[in-house]
Amino acid sequence: MTWHPLSRIVLRRTGFPFEILERLAVSDGHTIDAAGQAELLAERATGTALAAFPGAVSRAREQGRADTLRTLSKLRRVVATGRLDAQRLASARPALPDDLAALLDDVVTARTSAAAAEARLRGTVGAAEPGLRDALRAAMTDRLFVEAVFLSNPDMYAATIAPLVADPARTPSTALQRSGWSYLQRFAGKNDTASFFGPLNYASIVDDGDPARAPLTVETEPGRWRRREVFVSFWAVQALAARITQDPRIRPWLKPHRHPMVRFERADGTLTVHRAGTATPLPGRLAEVAALIDGSRSVQEIATKLGQPLEQTMVAVDKLAAANTVIHAIEIPSTRFHPLTQLIEQVTRLDPNCSGRDPWLADLHGLDEVRRKLRDAPFAERPGHVDELDRRFSELTGRPPRRGAGATYADRTLFYEECEGTHPRFEFSGPFAGDLLRRLAPIIDLSAAHSGLLQNHYRTLGRARFDALSPDGTPVPYTRFAQVVMADQLAGELPSTDDAVERFRDRFADLVRERSDGHVAVLSRADVDALVDGMPTPANCHVSPDIMFAARDAEALAAGDYTLVLGEVHQVIYAWGSQLYFDEQRAVTEAEAAAHVAGMDDYRGMAIVLTERKHKGLLHEVLPGTFIEVAAPASETSPDRVAIADLDVIPDDTTGIALRHRDTGEKYVLYMAGDEQLHLWMLALPRVMPIAVRTDPEHTPRITLGEAVYQRERWTLPVERLGADFADLDDAGLLQRGAKVRAELGLPRTVYLHVASEPKPYYVDFQAPLALRLLQHLVRANTSVTFTEMLPGPDGLWLQEDGERFCSEFRMTLFRYPDGSE
Repeated sequence: MTWHPLSRIVLRRTGFPFEILERLAVSDGHTIDAAGQAELLAERATGTALAAFPGAVSRAREQGRADTLRTLSKLRRVVATGRLDAQRLASARPALPDDLAALLDDVVTARTSAAAAEARLRGTVGAAEPGLRDALRAAMTDRLFVEAVFLSNPDMYAATIAPLVADPARTPSTALQRSGWSYLQRFAGKNDTASFFGPLNYASIVDDGDPARAPLTVETEPGRWRRREVFVSFWAVQALAARITQDPRIRPWLKPHRHPMVRFERADGTLTVHRAGTATPLPGRLAEVAALIDGSRSVQEIATKLGQPLEQTMVAVDKLAAANTVIHAIEIPSTRFHPLTQLIEQVTRLDPNCSGRDPWLADLHGLDEVRRKLRDAPFAERPGHVDELDRRFSELTGRPPRRGAGATYADRTLFYEECEGTHPRFEFSGPFAGDLLRRLAPIIDLSAAHSGLLQNHYRTLGRARFDALSPDGTPVPYTRFAQVVMADQLAGELPSTDDAVERFRDRFADLVRERSDGHVAVLSRADVDALVDGMPTPANCHVSPDIMFAARDAEALAAGDYTLVLGEVHQVIYAWGSQLYFDEQRAVTEAEAAAHVAGMDDYRGMAIVLTERKHKGLLHEVLPGTFIEVAAPASETSPDRVAIADLDVIPDDTTGIALRHRDTGEKYVLYMAGDEQLHLWMLALPRVMPIAVRTDPEHTPRITLGEAVYQRERWTLPVERLGADFADLDDAGLLQRGAKVRAELGLPRTVYLHVASEPKPYYVDFQAPLALRLLQHLVRANTSVTFTEMLPGPDGLWLQEDGERFCSEFRMTLFRYPDGSE
């Protein structure tokens, strides 16, 4: 089987140069490291001495040395609290055994050295502070940084950044300095998809056989973006839709439809509602109304058809809606990029006799006009447009224009912005791409073998649950099946893996341990081949890895002088989502992805269970499959839509169980995008994902497969390892403690920090006081911290413009199927 790459690749990168962060670090790393090493040596000398006290006490008791026992008791407390000095030791020495006295001499020497090293460090930090303060203020008042904060958090901009810009004499508070670093490390240290500080760019694999084609072709335009687009947030449009739905002028003209969780069935003159395996007959009047609800008739039209007053019909519809039997509301599809445009279209389609239609259209068009002004305006005018958008929204909905205060990476405001980056042309030649895939192959082959075992487990688990629900093999409504499996999963009765999966993971982890030198474990292509040999690897599957290149510069990258680093791995095929929004080749890429899928037999009947959109439009209606509606609708232009209540789970000799439409008999296989619900994976395409290796609770080495880094080195430690006094340390103390932890654990200078209280990692430079202040702040709400090496590191940031370096990564999609020659 061969992996076939989608020829279009998404390039994600930072919008700010990495140098911004380096300017906020103390440059004298030697002095910092020396202070940390001295503290570590003093701590170790103290530990060694304390460990010798019990033996000395035992010997003194045996010898009847009361004076020695008294001295040891007092001296141990002095040593443990770090108060031992030469004078105290000299006065105690006559009562001490020689071996312990020698160890305590080492403690005094080590602590004296540590104090001297700390003093030198404090002098260095004191001398650096004015420059660091000026660099931070310059960064936080930079025009582009100010705009980036405004786009991320308009309220913070107004309350803190705008006053800082307006008053050159204002000194940022400690909290504002910490927030400033937090934003700067996001804008310059992590790849994102957000406005111009996380712009969208596109690369292509051009395999035209031209021997003169350069391995890498990059064209860059000046500036930070080529195009901008502003979107009204999905939650805000939902709030508008809910308000319009409540308008008594609107409600009669809405077209109710069956809830996707229920089916209507008529037999012997009775209309019955079927929901998750239960049946409820409807009384006569409700049944009359329900029989006419199909999404094509308004309440007014139903009333007219029944020859009954509108009010009477409305009461019946409201009862059905209150029971979640029908939906009587304006719903915003989760498969459209511009939800406000969709809402305008839906209101436009209301009957012309609807008296509320035109007033609401005027209001919605007014909001959209403000959105366009915001998109096109220079920054000086943007705050005013945001204020207007906020005001109009609150007037229309009665709701505040903000939500989720303090949340990160979420739609807090009424809008968000995306930008096209400044690389109009970015191309990999066929040979370059071929070499890239060769290096990547061990990783994705291992992940595919892992997916085969997982799929077998999910299928076996699914068939067992089906057999328990239906011993005679009678079809089970999917809603009922899902309900039971979710309850079992929540109760912990369904294992996420089986023995075969765990054995495979253990074999891999054991091999990593065998190959590790303490910091790096190198596995060969042959090692991977041996691991996956005999595994039930799927013939058809796909995977979307994020990859990074660590190279000196673009020339080194083009020459093949790079290290390939695996980032996150996704199940989603990005051609069907918002990441190609700006791509001029979008339609071609969508067609190419669909063509790959069309050639994969196991992908026939591909469908996705559509959940409500929570943030950006990661799934678009161009998906070449079926949308299964349950918690959210697809747009009317989607190729195929079915209600989840119309699906049954049936036994299948090949896959264990299968999903089948109750009326048409069509079978479906689920395309998944990372959901952890087991009832979905029991009916899904293979879940191609790497194995997360943890060889030790506190440390796992970097893992290299062939010529690519599979997993970066990481360290997990309880916050107590940072020291009981960590919360009270000043900048010099933080730098010394950070250097001590680095020396103790073998940490690099630059890492990413993960804590349970935060959804995203933070960049940490152990020579940047602000980074350590943020660490100091975060540990208060957490019991442990995990550090992961920054790779590519600062020296491997090959994407450079005007002499400055930018972090970057490529998001690919690969499909596995025979290439015709196999």
